[in-house]
Amino acid sequence: MPQFNWDTCSLPPSPPSPCYGHLMSFIERNFLTQMVQEPTRGSSVLDLILCNKAHDVVKVDLSDNKLSDHKTVHLTLGFNPLTPIRYHCVDLDKNSFRGINYFKGDMERIRHDLNLVDWMGLKKLCDESSDNSLDDFAKLITLTVLQITVIYSPAKEPVKKAKKANREVISLKFKKKKLKKRLCRLTSLNPLSAEIQKCENRINLLAYEIMGADYHLR
Repeated sequence: MPQFNWDTCSLPPSPPSPCYGHLMSFIERNFLTQMVQEPTRGSSVLDLILCNKAHDVVKVDLSDNKLSDHKTVHLTLGFNPLTPIRYHCVDLDKNSFRGINYFKGDMERIRHDLNLVDWMGLKKLCDESSDNSLDDFAKLITLTVLQITVIYSPAKEPVKKAKKANREVISLKFKKKKLKKRLCRLTSLNPLSAEIQKCENRINLLAYEIMGADYHLR
């Protein structure tokens, strides 16, 4: 779809095919972002990367490809998808709506007890004791419903949340890996090249930066 405007993510004035509209609808319906902004064949962006979390993409590069007239698209992620996800538990307040497991609650008994509450009596009590009677009555309703719900509902299990990967560390390790490959090429082609020492120095510096970023993450 060479006529698709990816700068503004918009359709051409007269789409030559209904596929343009189908693609736009798919992108909007799934909240996707197209990450490739440079032409991949001629002056057209034909090779696409669609994702729903653009902040996880660190970098998108293009390179010439001898096997095709399309350029190769290189995607760098801010995390390693092959690394096992590390989880940490989030403790929930058992005496809050967020900490209640409604799926296992006894809704019949909750409904029964709520019907027994003298709501008008509570409102009258608020009217007599406060100038902000409506606000106090709303708070009293919330507390009453919470108390009854807690009695007949179990607490939720601690929630497991994935720890976010440190994108800075992933990016630095990626740069270090590329530099090591370059160092191997330089060593094999010209062992006396002055660039070898510079490359080694940059690798050592990156290793130091990775250690520092890892330390701050912990």
